[in-house]
Amino acid sequence: MSERTDPSRVVQVLQQCRNAFTYRVDRFIRRDSPGIYAFWLGPKCLYVGMSTQLGVRIHQHRLQEHNDVLLRWFHAFPRQIEIAVATLEGSARTELLKIERHAIRALMPEANKTHGKH
Repeated sequence: MSERTDPSRVVQVLQQCRNAFTYRVDRFIRRDSPGIYAFWLGPKCLYVGMSTQLGVRIHQHRLQEHNDVLLRWFHAFPRQIEIAVATLEGSARTELLKIERHAIRALMPEANKTHGKH
């Protein structure tokens, strides 16, 4: 495992590298990039996810959110939600799942807990 895919390092990136979650954010992420992402509201982690197609998945969150808890946060604080993304080029789905589980345990996001991912 390289430092780039070390789960603890990925959690650090998710905690420190945040941007406003606007309609434009998915334009700056390649559609087919694999990686991990987290939604934040201030110091509170709301959700951690992973995808082999980050740009596609993040765009889906904007268009049709199915997680009721996360959707409530999006509606209540539309301009305050931030997203952090760690692209992990060349990572296999199994490696992404392992890193995602680690990030969920470390960050304890509210919207993941309600879906049994904690």
